[in-house]
Amino acid sequence: MNIDPAALEARSAHLRDALGAVVPGSEPTPALIAAVIALTRDALDELHVLSVGIDLVPALEAQGFDGASVVAEVADACRRGAGDGKIPAEAAARIRAASQVLNIAWIADALDSQASVICPRSGACPRTPRCSVPTH
Repeated sequence: MNIDPAALEARSAHLRDALGAVVPGSEPTPALIAAVIALTRDALDELHVLSVGIDLVPALEAQGFDGASVVAEVADACRRGAGDGKIPAEAAARIRAASQVLNIAWIADALDSQASVICPRSGACPRTPRCSVPTH
């Protein structure tokens, strides 16, 4: 895959913190992934994207929230936005509470951007228009 370095650097501010929902029903267990993504250059000045993410459902459930319903709220907002959506206020409050208990600031920072659907398989993409579908 060819990555245009200028385009990637232009998007780097958008790539810092992200929240994504694995669409309920597409996997055995719904997931709400929070990730922090950094654009970096190595010693040869080659671009690299570094990423770390965690599933928030266990943290939400440890706080007494119904993790599956939070995932469903976020996924529904993403569906209404054709794949990206504003995180509903009630879900955001629950996610923020979990981030404070976990003491991971970038989870709360991700609430400032839209959530995105994470497709487990591109053939099952719920976006309109659909993401690339593999050809055989």
